[in-house]
Amino acid sequence: MRPASNRESEMFKLKVARGQASYLTQLHGRPYVVMQTPHDAQCNQAPFDTFNTGRFIAVDAAEAADYAAGGCRLMEEESGK
Repeated sequence: MRPASNRESEMFKLKVARGQASYLTQLHGRPYVVMQTPHDAQCNQAPFDTFNTGRFIAVDAAEAADYAAGGCRLMEEESGK
């Protein structure tokens, strides 16, 4: 079994974060989005209900602008989903 490439690892982390965003959206009844963090670090100080995979985080959509100001980038959903 070969080790995962960096791209495969990143795609897996993104998939996990998207799943967590979907779960948090259902759990809290408000939308959560996935954002990419700069340099494998959390942007700002992520709140308790934020899910962090080390490169991607699921955050409350209402707080997305705050994270963008801290250096995070909103991940657009892939077409066809």
